[in-house]
Amino acid sequence: MSTERNDIDTVYQFQPVTDPKVDRLAHLEHGRIWVSDPASFNDPFDLRLYIRDLTCRGPYADEERLRQALACLLRDNAQVRDFWLFDDALLAVLQDWMQGKVGSRDVIAAVQQRFNSFGVACFTQDWQSPLMWSHYADQHEGFCIEYRVCKDELARDDRHMFLQQHVQYVSALPEICLSEVLFSPHQVLNRLLSTKSIEWAYEKEWRLISFARSHASVELPAGMQISALIGGIRMHDENLQALIETARRLDVPAYKVEADAHYAMVLKPLPEAAPRNG
Repeated sequence: MSTERNDIDTVYQFQPVTDPKVDRLAHLEHGRIWVSDPASFNDPFDLRLYIRDLTCRGPYADEERLRQALACLLRDNAQVRDFWLFDDALLAVLQDWMQGKVGSRDVIAAVQQRFNSFGVACFTQDWQSPLMWSHYADQHEGFCIEYRVCKDELARDDRHMFLQQHVQYVSALPEICLSEVLFSPHQVLNRLLSTKSIEWAYEKEWRLISFARSHASVELPAGMQISALIGGIRMHDENLQALIETARRLDVPAYKVEADAHYAMVLKPLPEAAPRNG
């Protein structure tokens, strides 16, 4: 569909037309993107991997020493508050744990509560996936948004608290130890945020994780730009017209999916929409 540069990726987000939470077309014109609450996802384990205290299996089973070690790492460390995992609530529980007032189960609960506050925007690298159209775009009555993404520019955007991740698909979901979360969060949390069962591999998912908002419309980060709108095969005429008008205001092309003689999905340019640049 588009001419690719080495530093630019193209991703797609499938949308229903009718949604009680937000007018999915209208909010695009305001430079916004919807980040969902993972609790509503089809996969009940998404961002919900189990965390256990398994330190007894290793050479550091002395919990008091672990408390002392974490206290040493956190003491007078301003970078901790700048790291997205640690909010005030989690830091308060960690302080209690380091003083022996609460146990590891309380720390695990606080970590999981922090994860429950994150929002996620999900994308795919394949607009032609029949399952994606069926599952996420009202069985082709909805639409698809094409985004051009400069991941380097997105990573440099310090106005927002976003992490970008390619989802990793595994045959068995990993077991996470609390010690990993506390002492190497920059490594282990990628697994917690972006690991799914192999059954979901058809999604070819790339995602944005918001540490600040969930279940909300947020400002589109730098490095992301809408480059086309695509209506589904069964999109109703009035919704298709609304998609054309939105595309015109965004100055991007609009397409409708059609099936060719071999049942493959192809794109038909819609009239009165903006032409594709480049």
